[in-house]
Amino acid sequence: MVRKTDDESLQDEKKPIVYRYVEADCISKTQDLADIIFGRHYTKVKLCNENQFTITAFYNDELVGFGIGLIAKTGKYNNLQLSQLPIGILQLVGVIPEYRNLGIGVGLMTRIVEKLAPLHVFGFAWEKEGVIMADSRLTSIGLKKVKEMGHIWKDACDKRVFHCPNRIDVCNCTAVLYSKK
Repeated sequence: MVRKTDDESLQDEKKPIVYRYVEADCISKTQDLADIIFGRHYTKVKLCNENQFTITAFYNDELVGFGIGLIAKTGKYNNLQLSQLPIGILQLVGVIPEYRNLGIGVGLMTRIVEKLAPLHVFGFAWEKEGVIMADSRLTSIGLKKVKEMGHIWKDACDKRVFHCPNRIDVCNCTAVLYSKK
């Protein structure tokens, strides 16, 4: 049974989940994990800086997930015209399949949203065939669905800017925007 402890790690009796900001020696492993989960070149994992940060999740010293947060300071992000700047963006969270449904992704999302507070925080979710996989996770941390964004990744996916693991012949994923003030 996984439980939350005072040090904010998720633990069972033998194998703790440890969250930490990405470290230099972990960048290539985190990038490899991102390429497996989301497709090659979908994202570029970076060390913490003033605009973007990456948080990792380790289970018994094995990297099992990561999340990326971003502070947007320009006027446009993924077809979203930004008027209130800066804003926080819950950019990406991924957990390898064997460790999903243990609360690790929600733990990563929670830490990203907390770090981005008090900014207005936005997050995007994939919708495929009418199912928004991250909906319950995003709403559990206080984000609300605000807008259907359509095929915002289609051009990049179809031009093979990144290799999406969900793509068959063409990009069929749509995006949904979530928000928390």
